[in-house]
Amino acid sequence: MVAGTGSMGIGLKNTYCHNSFQPPLTVGGWGEPTTDPGSGNDIAVRGICAAMNAFDGIGPDTALCRAVQDFFGASQPRGLVGILNGEDMTRSKVAAFSREVARCADAGDPVSMEILQEAGLVLGKYACSLLRQIGAAVPVGAYGSVLIHNGCVRRVFTETIHKEFPQAQVSIPDTPPEYGAARFAAHALGIRWEEEK
Repeated sequence: MVAGTGSMGIGLKNTYCHNSFQPPLTVGGWGEPTTDPGSGNDIAVRGICAAMNAFDGIGPDTALCRAVQDFFGASQPRGLVGILNGEDMTRSKVAAFSREVARCADAGDPVSMEILQEAGLVLGKYACSLLRQIGAAVPVGAYGSVLIHNGCVRRVFTETIHKEFPQAQVSIPDTPPEYGAARFAAHALGIRWEEEK
């Protein structure tokens, strides 16, 4: 499972076996116009929306109100309209606000904590979907800034997997996801991949 600016999961039904290619299983990763559930972009958008709901009096008060103004440089709440809809606002700039949601959660803001818990839950559900399709509790690797650096998200992610697959090992692999992609591509091309001793 990878959760950074976006999110998606990839799994293989069988281990690598040369001359026997099977396409990978995938979940998530739909991109625009979705927020990629559980991703940094999703966490940020939910945080921004929670602040706006509080500004409008239709949601609970939250530390995200001050955080969103400070982060995006708005002197007043309505100033966010022009900033967030500006031509230079990108998905990655929005996703960066997810760190502020995590900071507010660490400081005890219940709204922020709920956003992170929901992110961990949906990422765990994605992983469980892959494990069901694979048909075994294979090891689950957690990649991307959200899963690696956010303890709350990773905890709920792991707990969600273990409720359905208690034997599944969840870890942050030593090798980067690019390594796995290169290994898979080599396998698909019939190139023998020799592990270094």
